Amino acid sequence: MSPVNPLVTPNPKILIDQLRALIDNPDAFSAAKRSIVDLSIKAKAVFDGPFDTMRRLTCAPLPGVMAYIGQEYNIFKAIDGAAGAPTSFDILIEKVALDPIYSIPSLIMCVART
Repeated sequence: MSPVNPLVTPNPKILIDQLRALIDNPDAFSAAKRSIVDLSIKAKAVFDGPFDTMRRLTCAPLPGVMAYIGQEYNIFKAIDGAAGAPTSFDILIEKVALDPIYSIPSLIMCVART
């Protein structure tokens, strides 16, 4: 762990304001880009609990899996073929001849949370 400057008093408001300034104007922080990225990753690790880690590890492959399933079973074509009309899980199952045992809505919800 890196040494902490004893003259620096922790102030979350200043940190939050600086992060907002970074988001609004990243070029102003470009000289310290590597340090900011490294410290951001470490800060996230400090706040991540066991559940966050478990969810990240279990859900990480889902976007790729969903893209594969969507392509393999023509789900994207079926959704696109709806021409903007609302569709449902049952309609998709019928159009793509997919076994309903696959829980596509639960996969979508997991990907949406990551």
